[in-house]
Amino acid sequence: RNYPAAPWWLQARGIQNLSGSAQEDEDGSYVRFRELSVTYVVPHSVLRALRMQTVSVTGAVRNLALWTRYTGVDPEVVNSAGDNVQYQPSANGYQLNNDVRGDEGSVPLPRYWVVRLNVGF
Repeated sequence: RNYPAAPWWLQARGIQNLSGSAQEDEDGSYVRFRELSVTYVVPHSVLRALRMQTVSVTGAVRNLALWTRYTGVDPEVVNSAGDNVQYQPSANGYQLNNDVRGDEGSVPLPRYWVVRLNVGF
């Protein structure tokens, strides 16, 4: 919103979101490379010398990649902030609609590494 070199459509969306006058529907489909892990098992010849039964080391990377046409922060992370409570005339009351999402103030999923050591004596 505050970046003058942003494309016109993005500036218009920022003004529209500030006014709260209309909602824009957007394709939120995505493909995420969720996790990649590799495990190494120490050979039995080495384990006998160390007097152990099993030893393995696992390394993993989570949230490795995201492919989407969604222009927001992350199509999987939402901060509805009450926008998903809507009046339904047919029910004569308010209902929760989880299909309505907003990503204002949302933080995308972080990429992080995990290392695990499994030892059996």
